[in-house]
Amino acid sequence: MDVREICKLILTSFFIIFGCSIIAAQVFTTAMGLGPVCSVHINTIWVLTSLICLTHFVFYSKGKLTRRGMLIRTLIHFYITTALSIAAAIYLGWIVCHRPLQVIVFVVLVATVYLTLFGISEYRHKKTADELNQRLGELFKGD
Repeated sequence: MDVREICKLILTSFFIIFGCSIIAAQVFTTAMGLGPVCSVHINTIWVLTSLICLTHFVFYSKGKLTRRGMLIRTLIHFYITTALSIAAAIYLGWIVCHRPLQVIVFVVLVATVYLTLFGISEYRHKKTADELNQRLGELFKGD
């Protein structure tokens, strides 16, 4: 991916990540009996979402990425995202490290948000590719 594609990815994914994070935070805090998400939490989630979006630069490459290279970068991105999210959750007092269930549930929610965004992104890419293939088919059909 070049810088332009990454910047476009950052802008398009920010609000999806933010929205999914708010929903996941509400589910987590309710499930763990921590009360509702308040404005302090939302501000922290806003900052966290911004940091997570900036980590999309992990995907920067001057050349074409192989499937293996993309998988490795996706895993690195997931681990960075999870680490940032856990740090924010500890800061907000949502999880305590000596309570493994809290950490496990939180990581599952982070993975759910990550997979949701990944699924939306893949769907959009496939839709764009299908549209381009259809246009190419129509263009060459006339020859």
